[in-house]
Amino acid sequence: MPFGKWKDFNACVRDFMNEGYSEDEAKRICGKLQAELGGEKGPEFRWVEVFEKTQLKPQLKIRGIAIKAGISRNQNIWLEEELKAAASSLIGQPIYLEHVDVANAVGKVTNAWWDPERKAILYEGEIYDDEVANKIRAGLIQHVSIGADYEILEPVNGQIPRGLRFRELSLVAAPGIPETNIQVLEKLFERMGKMGEKGGKTGERVVRHARSYVKAPEDTDWSFTAEDGDELLDRGGWNLYREAHAWYDPERADVKAGYKLPHHKIVNGKFAVVWRGIAGAMAALMGARGGVDIPAADRRAVYNHLAAHYREYDREPPAYETARLEFALEELQCQVEALTHQVNELREHLKPKPKRIVVRL
Repeated sequence: MPFGKWKDFNACVRDFMNEGYSEDEAKRICGKLQAELGGEKGPEFRWVEVFEKTQLKPQLKIRGIAIKAGISRNQNIWLEEELKAAASSLIGQPIYLEHVDVANAVGKVTNAWWDPERKAILYEGEIYDDEVANKIRAGLIQHVSIGADYEILEPVNGQIPRGLRFRELSLVAAPGIPETNIQVLEKLFERMGKMGEKGGKTGERVVRHARSYVKAPEDTDWSFTAEDGDELLDRGGWNLYREAHAWYDPERADVKAGYKLPHHKIVNGKFAVVWRGIAGAMAALMGARGGVDIPAADRRAVYNHLAAHYREYDREPPAYETARLEFALEELQCQVEALTHQVNELREHLKPKPKRIVVRL
């Protein structure tokens, strides 16, 4: 049965899967759309309104705390280990107003990760609706709330949801957890830039992602060649090239040498983050293989950038305070092993060779 712009349910599912949603997510979205649009008069026009909201260029980029470990107002107990395991499932989910259905979606979550220091899931998102964007800018909407499925609800002086999978993020007036918030990235970047001007422009030099990306399979090989850089420039100019790195020099932003610690590239036609690139960048930041020449004031912020990528791959980043020592010891161990191998080869070479005596009769 046709609904919206699709001839049937399966066509809708295929369409959303082509946009990067999983089959389960696509079926969930299409089920809601079919219920919303299927029985209305003139559903084509209703769909155009919904479709345009999700296809327009982002009107506003936001970030903040989606949820913190602790007890919410409805007596749900959110455990650190459950939130950490579920953090990545928030990526790509829709942003609603007050948990209203998909027909009223106003944006999308573009990134989410677990922050062990705040014991919270942080998020970044895009708002496509002008009216909602203006209300956020004006401070009329200041909080968010998550919607999630769970496998088990364990009753222990409250309720402990286990086996979480996030389904949406909503803009709300009264959040279940008061610490949740919304920050406008435009203002945040401006403020960080001003702080950077006073202290060496740190905010300008450390890359902060302004666009979405996919996560390459963990076993993807890593290299960043001149050709890889050229492909980024061809697709998105210096803005996309900057997004592929963790640090850059604003005064040399028009030359490749002004960029350090690459860990993104084009993989199978898509802008992707690559695990082995992340690990290599972290090692270089901590001094391995000669290290990387960036200002000391920027190192912690660059570490935070790379640590967030670690968590996207469910990896625990090395502790900042001890990481340099850990990488130095690891590199020293490699050098010792290489020297041991050379010594063994030298000993083999210096062994007395058996002499051959020829006796002629």
